[in-house]
This record gives sequence, structure tokens and C-alpha cells, in this order.
Amino acid sequence: MAKHVLKPWKQVCILRDEIKTKTLTMADFAVDLHRVIFEPGSGKYYTDPDAFFATSYATPNLRRFCRDVLRRLAKEDGGEPIINVAQTFGGGKSHTLTTLYYLTTLGKKLPRKATAVEHIMAEAKLENPPEAVVAAVSFDKVDWKKGIEAKSPEGKVRAFRMPWNMIAWQLLGQKGLDILDRDETKPDYDTPPADLLWGQVLKEVEKSGKGALILVDEFLMWAHDAATPDAEGTNKWRGPQWIDRLKNFFQRLSQPVENCERSCLVVSLLATDPDKMNDAVGKAVLDACNQGLNRQASVQSPVEKGDLAELLRRRMFKEFPENPADRHPPVTAFWDRMKAIDPAQAKLPNAEEKLRDAYPFHPDLLTRFFGKWVELKDFQRTRGVLQTFAAALREAEKWLPERWAMGEA
Repeated sequence: MAKHVLKPWKQVCILRDEIKTKTLTMADFAVDLHRVIFEPGSGKYYTDPDAFFATSYATPNLRRFCRDVLRRLAKEDGGEPIINVAQTFGGGKSHTLTTLYYLTTLGKKLPRKATAVEHIMAEAKLENPPEAVVAAVSFDKVDWKKGIEAKSPEGKVRAFRMPWNMIAWQLLGQKGLDILDRDETKPDYDTPPADLLWGQVLKEVEKSGKGALILVDEFLMWAHDAATPDAEGTNKWRGPQWIDRLKNFFQRLSQPVENCERSCLVVSLLATDPDKMNDAVGKAVLDACNQGLNRQASVQSPVEKGDLAELLRRRMFKEFPENPADRHPPVTAFWDRMKAIDPAQAKLPNAEEKLRDAYPFHPDLLTRFFGKWVELKDFQRTRGVLQTFAAALREAEKWLPERWAMGEA
């Protein structure tokens, strides 16, 4: 039997150019859905669909997540009308919503040969992803006084302060605003529209032959401001009365989404700022919104512990052994050293398989990052791990050859 040669990891896994040459911050790994929509191709990798999918790993949960949405929009069995994204901050929420946005809006421009796209479409059991009219709002970008700009299906841009107007404008333009009748210059514009009005909007979209996909990201960032009383007491419009309004908003929107044939609502409530989740106002808002959603919502999480190795490989390396069988030679070559430096670990069940799955990283290192480190206050799980590994790999590549083996690097 031929003896495998232990090669330096950098000869097997080739770092991406930006990892080699640039000190990356967490912002470089944070996907901004608003920027994806308003600044396509602006230089960030995620605003270029080809680069986005080339560096994306479709985790098993993400594949199922997209399957449920795509099959719903395609009017096929097995879809989910409402999904409440259950994930802590930095856990892949915005990445998931951006994936759905690209899948349902790019049409023929979708990079169908990208591994992530192939895996998602195979899971969905669809030949082509269904096109949808998408209303996407990143609420961390919504200013309390000025609101945020939104695009109608015709490409016209207007700013709105209320969530319902932001959504209706993106789905139907002026016709959507007319149906909801929540003119922000008139009284009662801050009252959530009734479910019958939302039903009219969604059915009007579905008449076009497309589904309606509503993507809500970081809702608590805006909702916390709405439900927090003005410190000076001069603005009576803000305060705890918003807690019930927000519950009613999601409840009245969820029911018609469920009743329609190819409409889907995906909501990420949690905020990037953890302080807004942990104080009394944040907890009350989260509880109210979840009550409004969870009568109908499927609760899903796109990223789990076992996904970390492949997430890192996809984002850190432009070349690496994608097939587990191709990772067998370097792990086999390392195995004698493994038995010498850590004989107890080497005797554990599936120890060699765990090394192969984690290559070129040590599985204990990944366990520590996903376990202890993510419990730290303000540590944003996915982007924090990516930034840390990018810095470590850039430095490790400079090490002398005898330190390039997997067990030490």
C-alpha cells in the first residue's frame, strides 16, 4: 500500500487572494441585504451573485430552508408559507435572506453551476427556481424619522416610515399603497392594515403568475425604537402602545400569507445590537412579535455546529478538496503523527473521520469556536469566526514548512 506524503496544508488548500493580502474586519463578512438591492456589484463580494454563491456553503438546514420557500412560491407541495428565523445574531440570517433574494430574482443570470445553487435546487426538487416579486426590508437601516427608501416593481424609489408601506410599495407600487390606504401624511397611518387588505395585495401579486416573497431582517432594531418612550416626553407617538401594534401587524399579515397559494413571509426578528434584545422593551417586543407570527410560523435555523468546517473552507480557500474522499490522503498521512502526539484522542470512535470532515482544521478547534467563543457577549457567531480564522490563516501561511502540518496549523 502506497504511503501518503504529509503535505503542508497551504499546498492542498489555496487561500483566497483577499484573505492573503488584506486585514479583514467583521464588516467584510457581514452581508447587507439593503446594499445587495440598492448597490449591486458595488465591490463587496455579496453584491456580486457569482462571487456570493462561489463563497457560500449551502448547509443542510439552508437547503431545507430554501426548499420550503421555493416550493411554496412554485405552488408545489411541501412549502412553508411563514418562517420565523430562529438564530442568534451573526448566525447566517442575512446570508439566508440574500440567498433567497438572488434565487427568486436573478432568473437566467443565476449562476446555476455554483455548487450551492446546485445543492439547493436538488433539495427543492425543482428544475428552475420560481420567480417572485420580493419585498425586502433591512430594519437596521430604517431611520426612525426619515424611514427608508424602497423600490417598486417598476424601479421607482420612495421613502416610507411604516413597515406596511415599505412592503406594499415593493410588491405593487402605488396600487399596493392604495389598497392599504395608510397615507403617511394622514391620520391613522400608524395602524396596522387589516388582514383582508393584505389579502388583496397578495392576490394581486399572484395574478401576475409570480409569488410574493416578503423578507424582513433585523426587525427589532426598528421596533425597539418604536416601543421605547421618548426620554424627553415630547414625542407621544413612541411608546409601549407599539407593542400590541407590532403583534397585530404580524398577525394580520401572517393569516393572508398562509391563505394565499404562493406567497411566503420570512422574518428575522433579532437585532444586531444584543442590548436591544435583553432589556425589558426588547423582550416585550420579541414576545409580542413571536405571538403574532407563531400561530402560523415554521421556526428554522440556517446554521448549525456541524456546518462550520465547510463554511470556513468555502470562504477562506479558492481551492480545496471538496470531496471527502479527496481529504483522505492528507489525513492518512497525518495519522501516525496524530497517534504519537495525542494517543488518547486517536483511539476515540470516529477520530479519523472527524479529522477528515474538519480538514485542514483540527475538529477540537472548531468545537471550541462554535461552543465557548460564541457565548461571549457581542461575539457575532459566523462573521466573528470568519474574521478570526482569516487573520490566523494569513499568519499561518508564513510559518516554516515544518510547522505547516494540520496538527500544528
